[in-house]
Amino acid sequence: MSLTLQHIEKYPFFDVIEQIAGEEACEIVKSLLFEDKTIKEIAKDTGLKINLIRKVLYKLNKYYIATYEKSEKKINPIFREFTWRFNPQAVVKYVEKRKEVLIDNLKKNLNYLSQKQVFFCGNQGCSTYDFEKAFELNFKCPNCNTALKLLDSTTTINKIKTFLSKVYTNY
Repeated sequence: MSLTLQHIEKYPFFDVIEQIAGEEACEIVKSLLFEDKTIKEIAKDTGLKINLIRKVLYKLNKYYIATYEKSEKKINPIFREFTWRFNPQAVVKYVEKRKEVLIDNLKKNLNYLSQKQVFFCGNQGCSTYDFEKAFELNFKCPNCNTALKLLDSTTTINKIKTFLSKVYTNY
């Protein structure tokens, strides 16, 4: 897949890259967009320190967003120089994987709320409980000791369904 402006606009490349490795990662990836480069060349393009560039590239390499090849050129008798490359397919795969995880979690929550009666005291920071657990607690919140009330989950269910439909259609 060759990188085009359409790909960059369709997928949140730089948002994803920033989430993974920070703001500096965007500058580094911009330097690698259309040409493979060594760390020294990236440093020259971006003005960033070599140690920071290495750190960011290793983070991006963890997700195969930045990959490298050892070059035949040796820096000294022990170390070889590496040529780094940006892999846009890896960003797309990362986003798609995150989307799958999000959809799975939303489906689990939707299933749970649809099948169970949920009880909640109404205080922020307190947990929700299914009927069995609320019964064990004598319908008293263990955190704030107020009464647990049946939560009307239809609003939450509708919000999850709406969000799921948006995720399916937009991404």
